[in-house]
Amino acid sequence: MDEKKLVEIIEKLRANQREWKTVDAKQSLILKENGDKAEFIKDIAAMANNFETSYLIIGLSDKTFSDAGALSNHYTKNDLNQLLEGNIDPPVIVDYKEFNINSNEYALIEIFGSNPPYIISRDIVHNPADRKKTRIYKGTIFVRHEDRTEGVSRAELEELVTKGLEGNLKSKLRRQRNLLLNVQGIGNIF
Repeated sequence: MDEKKLVEIIEKLRANQREWKTVDAKQSLILKENGDKAEFIKDIAAMANNFETSYLIIGLSDKTFSDAGALSNHYTKNDLNQLLEGNIDPPVIVDYKEFNINSNEYALIEIFGSNPPYIISRDIVHNPADRKKTRIYKGTIFVRHEDRTEGVSRAELEELVTKGLEGNLKSKLRRQRNLLLNVQGIGNIF
């Protein structure tokens, strides 16, 4: 994603005064305590289950989406992917970029889940001293409902599994078709 697309999304957040299924905004991203990590992993897993590219924007005040100023913490793509590793099954890889626009700092996390359902693969519970009490448990599946993240319902799980199977089948058929065309000497035209 480039700066122009980020600005468009921020303007849409401000105009609508709400988040939506593929866009979540946070004032800061702090990943020091287990509760903070659990909240981040939960959000990423839910957005990966969208079947479309989703974005987590850091640097916007809650509810008003006004600029928060400087980022409180700076991360790298590698930092975030290492945190996610082993906590979501199948693995989710995110892209991470930081932007400085009109003296305000933003971070953009781009999430694309190509193999839902994404399931929490280990328990992460908060320490008693954690300020954030979020905890997640192995086997939980989260989904995004417009402006909130929740556990999956049975109907949503059926939809995730069906869409996932359809996507895998289409991908396998495309690969087999290309293999057949290559064997026949036609070449990869798809």
